[in-house]
Amino acid sequence: MCDLQGLAAKSEIPANTCFLQVPNTLIISVERVKMDTELQPLFTRHSDILTQFSDEADAIMLTLFIMKERGKNESSFWAPFLKAMPKEFDNLTEWSSKELAQFCDYELEADVEKLKEKQDKLWDTIHPIILEYSFLFPQHHRSHWQLAYDQVNSRCIDYGMPSTMLVPVADLMNHIAGVDTSIAAFNLDHISDDNSIDYRICVD
Repeated sequence: MCDLQGLAAKSEIPANTCFLQVPNTLIISVERVKMDTELQPLFTRHSDILTQFSDEADAIMLTLFIMKERGKNESSFWAPFLKAMPKEFDNLTEWSSKELAQFCDYELEADVEKLKEKQDKLWDTIHPIILEYSFLFPQHHRSHWQLAYDQVNSRCIDYGMPSTMLVPVADLMNHIAGVDTSIAAFNLDHISDDNSIDYRICVD
């Protein structure tokens, strides 16, 4: 049985058709995470880390949220979504020097080494904070951080959106070149508890 996750249309989707609509209650956006009452004290006390790693700020917040919710196991509202996410990733940073050398690309090897150093520095900085708030993160080893971090960086949607976010089902989609689609996100500056449609994908 194939372990790949994804969606495929069984028939042509007509133009001007919205084929996916996701309510605000099911979207994990940076805006939602910022207002999470359990994480707010951490973000306030350690706001400097979001400044120090400004290009990773969204990923850091979403990763911490996923780690926190995963630690709740089945009691988390987000448990079904977290369970559906992939658990294995083929990252270049995990390739051996011998494997990378096969490409005979010294720039690639240098870039991967820089990325490793950056990720190590981020972990060395965030780990003491995670331990400080270990009551929020019962799973606090690097492997737990790396899994959530990889899930965020491979599944998040941010291009042209008002907020970086994780959207169930939408994160499984892709489309072939030449097919025009439009993606719209609404009302992400507030977190509603209703089922108003705040994310939709349509065929133009």
